[in-house]
Amino acid sequence: MHLSPSVVSQAESLTNRLPQVAEVVGRGMIRNLMRASLVLFKGDELSSSPYARWINEPPEPDKPPF
Repeated sequence: MHLSPSVVSQAESLTNRLPQVAEVVGRGMIRNLMRASLVLFKGDELSSSPYARWINEPPEPDKPPF
């Protein structure tokens, strides 16, 4: 089977982006786990940590937006 050069370049582009996509998805999963642990240990009380202000934000979607 012969693939056109444009198809090959698109496939290479997607392959090169896989580590970036995995990093974004992994970061969101870790943040959601941290939010869940906050609820587990503190209940509905918000975090007052100046180092993780993102933890009081709503959970991130399970799937990336792209």
